Amino acid sequence: MPTPRGHAIHPAGRHHPTGFTLMETLVMLLLVSLATALMFQTLTAYRVARERFLVQGELLDVRTLSEDWFVESVRGLHPIGSRPLRGEPGQMEATSRNPLLGPPGTPAAIAWRVEQDAAGTWVLAYVQEGVERFAVPMPDLDSARLVYLDAEGGSHSQWPPASGSQTGLPTAVGLLRQWVDGRTSLRLAAVRGPRVERIDPFQPEIE
Repeated sequence: MPTPRGHAIHPAGRHHPTGFTLMETLVMLLLVSLATALMFQTLTAYRVARERFLVQGELLDVRTLSEDWFVESVRGLHPIGSRPLRGEPGQMEATSRNPLLGPPGTPAAIAWRVEQDAAGTWVLAYVQEGVERFAVPMPDLDSARLVYLDAEGGSHSQWPPASGSQTGLPTAVGLLRQWVDGRTSLRLAAVRGPRVERIDPFQPEIE
């Protein structure tokens, strides 16, 4: 004899439903909800990790670019008697033919500052023509300062040196950093042009 759909014949001849019972349905729903919650938790953790990675990557790129700009501007330092280089551990003011803004080869008044912000994080800031153009944080530093090298390779914390024996530009300027884990790094940039001003009677003065 044919049986109704969805039922089975018991050996004793009684019919039993073949679908899920209420308890089985509840257990299945619980398992599905747990799997869904675990999936969303995994996706959230992945998104947070990815965002942190991107932020760290962007910060690293900005820090690398800012250090490259520091090197290029120091390479283009230009000696001008009316605007001599003034260097201290936390700041350098000079004239460069490689400014960040403006056509290359055009002298511009620049400054680099190494200072701490309100939160105590060290910052590398660039100033051109009296206006701060950017300030890049340098986290995980215990200290940071600028150093100036003379023609003999001597290191000075200011320029001109306190002894007054050096004139013109330093041979190189470095960004010296001490990390919280004890590491020390020095980003050194050498001046490529003349260190002492050359007077050309046919060249207009730069004011």
